[in-house]
Amino acid sequence: MENTSFEISTLHREKFILLVLIGIFLSAIIASQFNLPEIYKIIILLICLPLLLFLSILLSKKPSIWELNDESLSINYSDKSESFELKNITKIQTGTRSGGTLVTIHSKDKKAPKRYWSNKLFQKEDDVKLLISALEERNIRIFRQ
Repeated sequence: MENTSFEISTLHREKFILLVLIGIFLSAIIASQFNLPEIYKIIILLICLPLLLFLSILLSKKPSIWELNDESLSINYSDKSESFELKNITKIQTGTRSGGTLVTIHSKDKKAPKRYWSNKLFQKEDDVKLLISALEERNIRIFRQ
């Protein structure tokens, strides 16, 4: 089989979660400084949540190119690359979550599985479904959750 490339809209998960939490705390602190009834403060925070999600996603984007060939699966970011030999991959788990797909790669040569978050919020459709199909064609065990 030939080399195949897939564009996946991945996020830096830790950075995303940290930005969302900091944004919520800062919004709550700022809202608490105003002399308003509590219900208005809650409404302000609820209105801020979609904006916080959008900004957090915008600041933690980490687009990747996944290259699949007969021997390996390579994940390339702008600043680094990771590679897995197909013969060492024991299984891949995919779990659809709100806002994206969590792809977990279990490998014989690594103790802990590697997790990649394919983001769907505020993004165009990516190639994660095509990637999973191509991996299945190469007899990689895929577990969907």
